Amino acid sequence: MRQLLFVAVSVFLGATTTFASDPSGPVTPAAAKATDTPAIPKGWVGVTPPDAGFRAAFPARPTVEKPHLANGGAGVEMVIYDGSPKGGDVYLVTVTKLPDGVDCLAYADRLFAGVLKGMLATTEGGLETEKPVTVERPGIGGPRSFPGRDYEGTAPHGLRFSARVIVTEHRVYTLLLMSKGEKSKAYSQFLSTFSLE
Repeated sequence: MRQLLFVAVSVFLGATTTFASDPSGPVTPAAAKATDTPAIPKGWVGVTPPDAGFRAAFPARPTVEKPHLANGGAGVEMVIYDGSPKGGDVYLVTVTKLPDGVDCLAYADRLFAGVLKGMLATTEGGLETEKPVTVERPGIGGPRSFPGRDYEGTAPHGLRFSARVIVTEHRVYTLLLMSKGEKSKAYSQFLSTFSLE
């Protein structure tokens, strides 16, 4: 399950070369302020990767992977932050960046459809719900809103996935939780710690 999102996006890259990622340096603890960031759940690790444009918290200190994307991934880079506890649910955030000069927002619908298609193909699962969302990023002139999609679905062996995909000007962010059993508050907790920077 750890490579679920990488495989999902790789499936999409086979159909289009407009999906890309943002390489980041080492993960560092978040300098969260009570006034601008939700509380980090007890025992979780807050991170703000340099130049990745987000902050989030995970149940375990995330590992960072920068997979090589071949065949149609020209100019595409992806960084996967895997904060899954050993033997537990899968918690991933991916940051994907299009090559310079290409606006992700111009391809938003195509990106949402491609990520969903890839997730369903690799999980052999079924989609239960899809909901449009808007995510804000703070800025000097005030916050800016970006389109997103929330997905819930099931997979074989009693697994389920919850995901949020957000498209900004040059990056696509995907948060993914794969878990066993019924929907739990774990995903809401995970989602509440994520913010665009």
